[in-house]
Amino acid sequence: MTVLGTGVRRGMAAGVAAGLLLAGTAGTAEAVATAAPAVRVCGLDPATFTKPSLALAYQKLHKVYYAGGSWSGFTLKAGNSTPARCAGVLPVVVFGSRGRSLRRGDVRMQWRTGRGGWHGSAMVAENGVLMGLVGPAQGLSLAARGKAAVPLRMRFSTGAPTGQWVTMAIGYAPVTLEGETAALPVGISDPRLFRVLRQVRRPSGAPQLAETGGPPRTAVAAGASLLCLGGGAGLLALSRRRRVR
Repeated sequence: MTVLGTGVRRGMAAGVAAGLLLAGTAGTAEAVATAAPAVRVCGLDPATFTKPSLALAYQKLHKVYYAGGSWSGFTLKAGNSTPARCAGVLPVVVFGSRGRSLRRGDVRMQWRTGRGGWHGSAMVAENGVLMGLVGPAQGLSLAARGKAAVPLRMRFSTGAPTGQWVTMAIGYAPVTLEGETAALPVGISDPRLFRVLRQVRRPSGAPQLAETGGPPRTAVAAGASLLCLGGGAGLLALSRRRRVR
């Protein structure tokens, strides 16, 4: 199954759950409250939210990468839009490739916080996409209206599929529903497109930076597919892999 193809039905249940919690307007938040009045996100009633509780964005993501190339750094920024501290935030970076199913080892990713060293992100393959949990095991703790930045770096294997890729970040946070708490998606970044090329010779200079501005329409569609495919099952697999390391 490929991300930019038509096979996204398997993850639809996760996508529906995410859609309910990604209350982008007061109207949708009110609908959530009506359907499930006991929902609490970061300890608050989502009916009071006017936008998603977690905002995620990439910085310094390149437009071109090379299979077999060296480490390349970028940053994931996370912002808490609620008036309460939000702890246990788990950012998940998701990758997909047009026309190809990705496998573990196609891309390696590492993260760090502060001035510490680099930590490997265990990658999990689900339905043709790759997912990596970044940040400390206990998650990020964001102050009310606070922000955090997670430095990342990645490199692509020599056998990584070439062509167009898409990536996005999904933010999971503890959500309480009728007394039960689970990590569910409460924020999502804009999808970003880039290309992976075969490196026949060492390129001169740094890779070209990604274009600014809104993503093209095809990227938005790809991002919706990734959200469906990168649901709770993927996060569970990532959490299990992290516990056994």
